[in-house]
Amino acid sequence: MTSPRSRDSRLGELVAAGVNADVYEWLGGVGSSSLVVKIHRGDGAASRALAEAVALSGAAHRHVVPLIDVALVAGADSLGLILPRLGTRSAATFVADRGVLAAGEAVTLLAPVLMALQHLERSPLARHVDLVSGVGLGNVLLDRHGAAVVVGVRAAPARGPQRLARPPGGATAAGRRAIDQVLPVCSGIGADQRRRFTELCDESTTLDELVEALFDLAAPVALDDEAPFEMVPVHDEVETMHPLDDLVPGLATLRTWAHRSSAGGRAFELAAQAGAAARQVRRRVWVLAGAVVGCAAIGLAVGGGGAGGGGAGSANDDQGVAATSAEGSGPPGRATGTTPGGRATATPTPSTSPPPGPRADRHDRVEAVLAGDDADRAVRLLLRLRADCFRALDAECLAGVDEPGSAALAEDKRVVADPALLESVPEIVVGTAINRLGGVVLFDATSSNDEPASVFVVKTEAGWRLRSIDSG
Repeated sequence: MTSPRSRDSRLGELVAAGVNADVYEWLGGVGSSSLVVKIHRGDGAASRALAEAVALSGAAHRHVVPLIDVALVAGADSLGLILPRLGTRSAATFVADRGVLAAGEAVTLLAPVLMALQHLERSPLARHVDLVSGVGLGNVLLDRHGAAVVVGVRAAPARGPQRLARPPGGATAAGRRAIDQVLPVCSGIGADQRRRFTELCDESTTLDELVEALFDLAAPVALDDEAPFEMVPVHDEVETMHPLDDLVPGLATLRTWAHRSSAGGRAFELAAQAGAAARQVRRRVWVLAGAVVGCAAIGLAVGGGGAGGGGAGSANDDQGVAATSAEGSGPPGRATGTTPGGRATATPTPSTSPPPGPRADRHDRVEAVLAGDDADRAVRLLLRLRADCFRALDAECLAGVDEPGSAALAEDKRVVADPALLESVPEIVVGTAINRLGGVVLFDATSSNDEPASVFVVKTEAGWRLRSIDSG
């Protein structure tokens, strides 16, 4: 463990084991009594940990779990994500165990979830990747005040070029699903009121409307939870998000987003250290990436705050996420307060942030090129998409770029699985086609090392794909 904040820390007992990650006590550091460390396991663990670090470090919301720090853990497959402790029961389990909720309890449970979804969808990163469409009550835990905290964000399982577009409405759909899980078990709601609320939910197109309808349903009251409160986060029930750059290549990459916060930037720095220790590698690409990040730092003022700032909690706070957010870091729509007994309820605040615009037209243009007959345009687009997949460390993305079973796919997956290998991947500049035979085209090319290269593309049923890249 080599994080500056956690050099003297160590792993404690295993407190939770998930399908793709384990959670341990985090001992010895400042405020460690309130912290745990999550370690991803299995295939793609390194890229999943990096992606989750970037997503959480840029969230900065009282109802989204903050990333406190990152650390290298001896013997682990990925970075350790240092997080605040939360309750073990998900909101879905809480609802199932209770069986019946008062209408006011439903408002207290659902309002923070809807506000967190609203905030995430309006964040700058969400303009480029879907963070929330897969979030459900199984990805929501309760803090010690009884307030809901979203602990799972993910990208829609689109492949290849589809990742260049974020389908609109994902947060609203996730909000509707959460309401649908809770509304049937609510008591104290008349039949007519329940019917009108259900109709409004079906007709609503924005989370603002859902939040307003929810607060019109009943006054929020504290959750009546008699179960013992255990402080352990268990939040790997959905896939981790995989950020993807869909702007100018090299301008808004995963590293750029990582460096918008101290914890996110440190995640990439530690990953680079681990890769350098594992093998001798050339530094050219990392130096170039550092230059890109340096240029992007000029525009940080327009981005969201990170977990390293005052808005997302600190390592000394053991009171749960709801109490750690700084003034002004909450979402539009409503804010969470506490009852005199210290239990969480929800109160109104004005809405100020505009929603992001749809980007589906970009997806259509990409598909049109790959499905068309112009191999020259397609090969250049495929190389750009391949670079996007590398920047996102996203193996699934490569399925929309490389031919299934090809040498290109095998080599590119190997690179994505080990970020240190990115340094050995040269940029390819395509020249002219030197051999065409139906749906198979061989292009002359030059690598960024000024070495001769070639690119072999083939038109499959899904469109043009890369078969092999020979860069000398």
